[in-house]
Amino acid sequence: MNILLINPQFKKTEKAYPLGLGYLSSVLKEKGHTVRGLDLSMATIEEAVGLVNKNNIGLAGMSVISSNSGQVIKLIEYFKSRCPIPIVVGGPHATITRDAFMKLAPSDFLVEGEGESTILELAEAIEAGKDVAGIRGLVWRKGREIVTNENRQEVENLDSLPFPDRKAFPLLDYKGMVTRERNYTQIITSRGCPHSCLYCPESSLWKCWRRRSPRNVVDEMELIFKEYNIREFHIEDANFFGRDPGRIRAICKEILDRNLKISWQCTNGIPLLELQDNIDMLDIMAEAGCYSISLGVESFDEKIRNSMKRRGDLKAIPEIVKQCKKNRIEINCYLIIGFPQQTLSQVKRDILISHGFNFDFTHFSIFQNIAGSKIEYLRKTDNLKNGDTGINRFFIKIIQRLAYISLCLNPAVIIFIFRRLSHTKRPGIIFNKACSYIFGDHLAN
Repeated sequence: MNILLINPQFKKTEKAYPLGLGYLSSVLKEKGHTVRGLDLSMATIEEAVGLVNKNNIGLAGMSVISSNSGQVIKLIEYFKSRCPIPIVVGGPHATITRDAFMKLAPSDFLVEGEGESTILELAEAIEAGKDVAGIRGLVWRKGREIVTNENRQEVENLDSLPFPDRKAFPLLDYKGMVTRERNYTQIITSRGCPHSCLYCPESSLWKCWRRRSPRNVVDEMELIFKEYNIREFHIEDANFFGRDPGRIRAICKEILDRNLKISWQCTNGIPLLELQDNIDMLDIMAEAGCYSISLGVESFDEKIRNSMKRRGDLKAIPEIVKQCKKNRIEINCYLIIGFPQQTLSQVKRDILISHGFNFDFTHFSIFQNIAGSKIEYLRKTDNLKNGDTGINRFFIKIIQRLAYISLCLNPAVIIFIFRRLSHTKRPGIIFNKACSYIFGDHLAN
């Protein structure tokens, strides 16, 4: 069967390789299906329609996240009006909003949860003209009725999955992150998160945190290194540590034992709770090629942190920063502004405090009420009083821009930027990123 996997645009300033679709492509190709990928960050929906007409496509799949759900619905509507083929959607937002999404979008099928086995069985059923009623993890249309099949169990042994297919999409065209090497790729070493922070949907998506073995992780890195000459990896786990510091040490040891000369970043925020008791681990991480980590602080206000169930000892931050500097590891701080019940004075205080920790850079994200988060649930059940922040949404965006401008007055950040300019193979990306932080994505290109 000929299958087209479509990755909707993520953001203008960043093109992230669609690892989820890559996993699906690998599973499908293993069973003899022909898979083509199209990323709408680099192509148009008209090109997708053309691919369907030229290649006898029998099934089209799209991934959806909360930030692009509206865009995906319009894409499906446009696609269906021109291509009378089955469309299946998947991804975090599709899973969490299952019934609502199927009512809004004219997709034929929806994969709930992990999709590797479900999409394979769906493709085989469509190709053979069989009933889909017995496919676990599938939501489908039966006339005007939306049918939800029995749940599918999560994959317990992640090592049993093939590595993501990095040929379905043009791997070397994915750029936008600030890197040391000219080319890089993302990698996922685990799924889920053992924490239950109220603003995050991970605990709603997965029952538990599951890990790949160190050998399996480094096997993938080595394969990519040899096949594509890619020497930099960005670890995109929701929680790389996962309360299992021994696994991190084992991954580092595996890299060192193989003498694999690579660089890597932990781009997602490592929870303070995970790192505060394992600060010495930064030594072996640096030795194994880690040159940048991000610390998920979110707020320096204990009341806000407790209300969001974000655990960790803020007193550990100076020692973490000191250890990073000793190992020449860049340390970024993630803060969220505009939390429910957060005041303007609390936001200002967070910004000012962040300047005193000698972070190399601080990212100021605006709070989003993401589908599947416990905050969304508490609002729906009216158990979160005054759920919206008292700060005007437009004003929050202005504060965010001013916060980024204030970084230009921080000596540590200025040194970091010049150091990055001297190391990076693509200095233009730093300028592009700076524009997006200060002016927004719409002016970044």
